Amino acid sequence: MNTQSEKAASFNENFKTRTNRQHAFSFAACVHCGTCNDSCHYYLASGDPEMTPAAKMDKLRQVYKAQNDWLGKLLPGWVGAKEIETDEELEELKDIADKKKIKYHWNIGRDKLYAQLFGGAVA
Repeated sequence: MNTQSEKAASFNENFKTRTNRQHAFSFAACVHCGTCNDSCHYYLASGDPEMTPAAKMDKLRQVYKAQNDWLGKLLPGWVGAKEIETDEELEELKDIADKKKIKYHWNIGRDKLYAQLFGGAVA
């Protein structure tokens, strides 16, 4: 039996209520082309593919798909839909959405604003 922590359940509820059409467009707009990788100093310094802006936003996309996408509700494993279940996952998401780590040169403007919006919801 898989139970959510209280903080994770609170985050999932806040995420669901704060998501709007602009956020949905932002999630759909990224096609993982990699053009933002050259401007991401965390990726350039580490070379770790998990540090690319698209990979960071995929963690939020997983939650979005689990809550709002009909296919994510029907077949979550197939589309990579997953809600936050534990405090550790929430801390990882908080680290990704940290405003200090999302610099203004990140050229995915809407995703940056979205991550900062939910960074405040996580804190």
